[in-house]
Amino acid sequence: MVKGIFAVLAGSAALLASGAAQAATYTFSFTAPTVMFGSAGDTYAGSGQLTTSDAADLGGLFAITGASGTAGIAGFPEYTYDITGASGSVGTRADGGPALASLMLGLSDGPRAISIQSNTAGGYEAFIGEVYAPDVAFTLTPLVSAVPEPAGWALMLLGFAAIGGGLRASRRRTRVVYC
Repeated sequence: MVKGIFAVLAGSAALLASGAAQAATYTFSFTAPTVMFGSAGDTYAGSGQLTTSDAADLGGLFAITGASGTAGIAGFPEYTYDITGASGSVGTRADGGPALASLMLGLSDGPRAISIQSNTAGGYEAFIGEVYAPDVAFTLTPLVSAVPEPAGWALMLLGFAAIGGGLRASRRRTRVVYC
């Protein structure tokens, strides 16, 4: 019995120690009203998914390793293009949520690239081809996995073992005396 408990504890500790970080996946969307020659131009929009690396660099940023989705001129399906590649980085906001540092999206046609980066005012700006969009509405939301990580499983097993051990110990102490 005692050996079994120690085996469960040792296995749980091993699972907790090996809980390596995994690449994160995010959904994103943006709307970028462009400015051409001092007046309003077309509004570009896009949405899809981003995948980041599993390890941060020294600055705490995670490299964007892939993307999928569509982007193009809002309201014109004939000017909507597939996202063919991505590069850039994602960091962490003060509240713990994700923050885009920079994003370069490659497109299948049309303006060959869309570049979105954070600006000094705390918002986002973009270049769509060579057209500037100074005020970009950008959202980045992490996708939550439905499968628990190994550390979660280890804690759950440890909890079940503790409950089972407690129930078994309480049964041993109970004495029934018949008169």
